[in-house]
Amino acid sequence: MHSLIFDCPRTGQAIDSAINTDIEAIAGFCDLRVDVTCPHCGRQHRLPIKRGYFVPFASTAPARQLRQPHASEATNHSPR
Repeated sequence: MHSLIFDCPRTGQAIDSAINTDIEAIAGFCDLRVDVTCPHCGRQHRLPIKRGYFVPFASTAPARQLRQPHASEATNHSPR
């Protein structure tokens, strides 16, 4: 399962739609629009499903924590 996420048209920040599904289940509904209340600008947005994207449902970590460490950040763990 994945969470369907949209970007706020005003701030560009991610909005969790509270729709938890997968791409196969929602593929036939891409032209429909959903109403989401934005926690960033306080407005309600009516957005087409096809403008959304998925993130793993169990993921609660911010995107910056999901990235792979840069080579300069990696710690060299050699076997002892």
